[in-house]
Amino acid sequence: MRNKTSEHVKIWRTEAIQGVEFMRARYRSHRFSRHFHEGFCLGVIEDGALGFRYCGENLLAPTGSVNLAVPGEVHDGHGADESGWAYRMFYMDAKSLTSAMSELFPQVPSFLHFKPGVLHDPHLARLVQGLHQDLEAGHLSTLEAQTRFLGLLTTWIGRHADDRPVLPGLRPEPRAIALAREIIEDRYAEDLSLQALAQETAKSPFHLARIFAAQHGMPPHAYQTQVRVNRAAAQLSSPASLADIAAATGFADQSHLTRWFKRYRGVTPGQYRKI
Repeated sequence: MRNKTSEHVKIWRTEAIQGVEFMRARYRSHRFSRHFHEGFCLGVIEDGALGFRYCGENLLAPTGSVNLAVPGEVHDGHGADESGWAYRMFYMDAKSLTSAMSELFPQVPSFLHFKPGVLHDPHLARLVQGLHQDLEAGHLSTLEAQTRFLGLLTTWIGRHADDRPVLPGLRPEPRAIALAREIIEDRYAEDLSLQALAQETAKSPFHLARIFAAQHGMPPHAYQTQVRVNRAAAQLSSPASLADIAAATGFADQSHLTRWFKRYRGVTPGQYRKI
């Protein structure tokens, strides 16, 4: 168990989500000087409480809350008491996020405003924390990382932007969905990106993800995982090792295959092989 009295910081990026920097940190006595960011900052408090002055107010972000800072808004940061705080943060490039916003909500202005620096939204907090943890663990496919990130942005903007934009309605698009399914089934072992899949179907990434989930009952990355499990099951009658089957069907490793196989089939690959 990590010592809560120590301070540590981890910062990284991933190819799957461009224009975003990720940070996980624990601070005890550190105090941030007054500063601003050129992009958007969105995070979740995992332990303790963060105090900061933002938009002329002294704010407190307790455990489980979401903290937010918009480009150019000066703020500081410090522990609410001597125990400090721990949090996970998304630092998002303003240009990239503005482009994503125009895709998510095409009927609203290109730049949305957010006033509160602390959001008490348990659902959004779970999305932020869950995606951040999974990205740090490094076992997400590009398709899943990108789809979940767009879903996170949609929830955040739709619930907390000043104008509260509404997603446009959907109409059935069976041809696009059939083509997307065909591509996933043919290239199931590849690390497909949502952008590549959208380009093949002549749709925007976010729109494709929405219509796929609406018409098929699961997002594209979940469908890809289901296909991989099915292909792995078909190979279990061969003498190939579980590690080789995992690699051949697009899983990160044998444990990754086992985890998803058990979720979909109710038994492990080893148990299924014996059957």
